[in-house]
Amino acid sequence: MPLPILPLLFLLFPILEIFGFIYVGQWLGAFRTVGLVLLSMVLGLLVLRVGGLSSVRRIRQSLNRGETGGAEIADSLFIAIAGILLIIPGFISDFVGLCLLLPPVRALLRRSIRRHVKVSASYSARGFRQPRRSGPDDVIDLTEEDYQRTSEPTGPDRQLRDDGEPRDPRGL
Repeated sequence: MPLPILPLLFLLFPILEIFGFIYVGQWLGAFRTVGLVLLSMVLGLLVLRVGGLSSVRRIRQSLNRGETGGAEIADSLFIAIAGILLIIPGFISDFVGLCLLLPPVRALLRRSIRRHVKVSASYSARGFRQPRRSGPDDVIDLTEEDYQRTSEPTGPDRQLRDDGEPRDPRGL
């Protein structure tokens, strides 16, 4: 989608929603229209709550099976977007939100997005690889035979010598 069309869509969308309100309001009446909007908001909140919890469970199960979980993550994102669209007042956003709740629509969107996004993960013997810690390069690993503890530390950052004076952190 070209970038100049995006601002036009942001201007056009609220105008279309207002026309939708007018049309549905004339067809159903004002009170039923407001009731329908409130009902869609409640449905959107339920979708976010129930869909969010179940999607976290599905993602965890997929990762436990050793899969990347790309489809489950995409479905979770689409369900969250559907819930938000249902909460936003308007019948066009409600229609799009309801369409996103349908599994075939989500599968179609996943296939179209898959061409542009690559999901990858790295594994170790214990699961996902932990990120490397950044720190000083002059760290020396010692075995238990290479050092000897002379006193117990009295605080998290300070150790005392035998005469009660603070120990030099460099070990001097």
